[in-house]
Amino acid sequence: MVSQELKLTADLKRTIKIATTSKYSELYEKKYTDSSLSQSIEQVISSMANSSLGNKRLIWLLLLLTIFTDRCISYYAYDSKLLNIATRYIKILFSRSIILETSFVKEREHTQYRKLIEEEEKVLIHDFDQELFILNKKKINVLSFVEALSIMGDLNAFFKNKDFSIEVFVRLNSNIVEDLIEGQVLLPDSNSKRMLFNWWLLEVIPCSYHFLYPRINF
Repeated sequence: MVSQELKLTADLKRTIKIATTSKYSELYEKKYTDSSLSQSIEQVISSMANSSLGNKRLIWLLLLLTIFTDRCISYYAYDSKLLNIATRYIKILFSRSIILETSFVKEREHTQYRKLIEEEEKVLIHDFDQELFILNKKKINVLSFVEALSIMGDLNAFFKNKDFSIEVFVRLNSNIVEDLIEGQVLLPDSNSKRMLFNWWLLEVIPCSYHFLYPRINF
């Protein structure tokens, strides 16, 4: 597993270990503990975010979750443009976190760059709305597809809201992870939920911490 190969903070390792050894009713496990799956997910993501590069790691995790979600959408709607639109917006988030946080960039340049960002954001949000409308009109009545579109709708609402604080990033990522694990977007079989959760803990989180792409074995 990647978690054995990549270095993580002591706190993140501890949080992952606790989540890995806990039992959850949401994962259809017998003899489950009082642990809440949503709380465990948020604790792990919050721990990963608690670093100097925390904001960027959250953006990378969001990118991965978007790619995972789109696998389902593109399976049923091969001509979907959602992934292209979403990744372009996520690239803006990366640029924003790098340039606008750089102290040596002059205020005038900050203002110019912010205007460019705002103009591109308007175009992407319009395109996102249009693509969601087109995909909903297809009336693909498959639960996994409907759930995936709902996740993308939440992502679009996040872009529109423009609150890119750590707290909002953590909450958005946590909600998407919970939807992917408990829902049918990635694996519909209830017996696979524990395996999916462990994969996220031991593969996706360490890769997000180091800005890598995880192995997918399903």
